[in-house]
Amino acid sequence: MFEWIPILRGKYLTTEQYIMMLLILIYLILALIIKKYRIFIISMIPITFSQFGYANTLPLIIIISLNFIRKIQLFILFIIFICSQELCFAVHNIGLEFIVGFDEFAFSSSFTRLFVKINKNHIYITLSENPNQIFINLHSQNSNLELRSDMKQLDLYIYQTKDRYVHTFLMEINNENQKSFDIYFNNELIGSFQFEQLYDKNLSIVAGGDMGNTRISKQIWDQILNLENVDVIVIGGDIVYDNGMPTCYLCWDRFLNQYARINQKFNKIIPLILQVGNHDIGSEQNSQLLLDDRYFKKTPLYLVYFPQHTFQTNKVPKIHNRRGYFYHDFGKINLISLDSYYMHTPEEQQEFLHQHINNKSIISYHNPLVPLNKEQETDEFVKYLAQYFDPALLVMEHHKHNLKRSEPLKFIYQQYSIKVQRSDGGPIYIGNGAMGMINPKISIQDVLQQSLPEAHFWLMKVSNEILIEAINQNGKQVDSFKLHTSIF
Repeated sequence: MFEWIPILRGKYLTTEQYIMMLLILIYLILALIIKKYRIFIISMIPITFSQFGYANTLPLIIIISLNFIRKIQLFILFIIFICSQELCFAVHNIGLEFIVGFDEFAFSSSFTRLFVKINKNHIYITLSENPNQIFINLHSQNSNLELRSDMKQLDLYIYQTKDRYVHTFLMEINNENQKSFDIYFNNELIGSFQFEQLYDKNLSIVAGGDMGNTRISKQIWDQILNLENVDVIVIGGDIVYDNGMPTCYLCWDRFLNQYARINQKFNKIIPLILQVGNHDIGSEQNSQLLLDDRYFKKTPLYLVYFPQHTFQTNKVPKIHNRRGYFYHDFGKINLISLDSYYMHTPEEQQEFLHQHINNKSIISYHNPLVPLNKEQETDEFVKYLAQYFDPALLVMEHHKHNLKRSEPLKFIYQQYSIKVQRSDGGPIYIGNGAMGMINPKISIQDVLQQSLPEAHFWLMKVSNEILIEAINQNGKQVDSFKLHTSIF
């Protein structure tokens, strides 16, 4: 509902900062119009700063000073102050219990979240660029968890947020197909878990994007649950629509609890690979906020929760060193994750792409190029990245909330001019991020073989060939094709 408002686009300020400024502007306008309650309305401005975690004590002093002789008014302001701290604004989220919401737009405060009963203990695996290493990630209320396994522990990184400890164990694995590990707290076994080695085996990959916590996304999770096997889950950005706000951790709890159902069904911990989207960090393409100091102050949970590379250091990367582009080698395929100009410029990623792209690469990122989009950001992305996609097998795009599949394509960049043309040697482009919502508008361009207003996820079966099908929220196959390749 609110995504069309230009002020929320997050080019110079984060989504959170824009909402705060919008509220302040509304209060200033109301204070000019409604003279009778001007002091009360003006008192809401310092409260707004505190609601978003800025100067928590000073606003309380200001409202007491302004309303000292107005006892009832002061009491009302004090109640508002107490009940509206640490606000979360999230789009495409419903059913979050005590969170107030409409049109899939939900908000909560630290006060309302006291009444939410939800599991916050999670376990999930993310992958290093080294196929012999994995990150085992645990969320817990305890700081001294222990992981016991035949695997070698290379590093442990513990990060404390306001409501939990996030443990990340970097583990070295051998070539055995299935591994197990145990989690202990104070020498007491909490649980035993298994995962499968993925390198150079037949794979069943679930992929898509733009999920959120919606009625459709719940149906999509149910369809994933009905599959015969899942080895990896890849989501290409806008994962839970928390807008990069640490206060929106309930959105991630919903996501990880749904993911836990999949693990339970298949009796293994399934690795997650997550690309970055605009709603994951709260800013737009070509933002002036690219990895600046705000990440030290209010770090998006996408970065806190999901380490996905080590820089070949055998260490868990510190939060402020985590980046939005990385690769994972499965032997039969090589998955390259790129940043659509949200945290890193395309120019920063060019050398990385040249180093890792090959004829078994599948590339995934958030903002689509097909159909060719005329925005300024596209120029940079094509100039430094997309014109070099030719060796890849497949490109996965998202963000537009419909289904598409292109012909094999090639991008050409010449003198600030972009062309896209059919090319037998180029990759097929699929998308467009519709795991939680549907855009009734379809993509129209002669380079497309398929274009539908369908919620869906992609199921890729990698063996001696690559079979790909799109499955909608009702379990119906709405598209399918085969990648013709000689690399196997």
